Amino acid sequence: MRQGHGAGTFSNWPVRVRSYAIETTPANILDRASAYGFARPSGLPAAELVTVDGAAHFMIATHAIQMAGLIARHVRRAERLVPAGTAS
Repeated sequence: MRQGHGAGTFSNWPVRVRSYAIETTPANILDRASAYGFARPSGLPAAELVTVDGAAHFMIATHAIQMAGLIARHVRRAERLVPAGTAS
């Protein structure tokens, strides 16, 4: 196992490093989106960018309830956009 990965990694970083990671996350996302084409696909009209307060890279584990709610909301929104009888 590589050092510095896993549960508690972020909370174990020095405050200065955590602050930098939080501060630069929006720019990081935009940089990666432009470099790797991570823009929202046009085939996902119900997609949205959401910020989960206090969450980091492993938010599905650390914020499972919030993530489940966001996923459920996305599915409900997406289902409303699909005309009846056209879903495969």
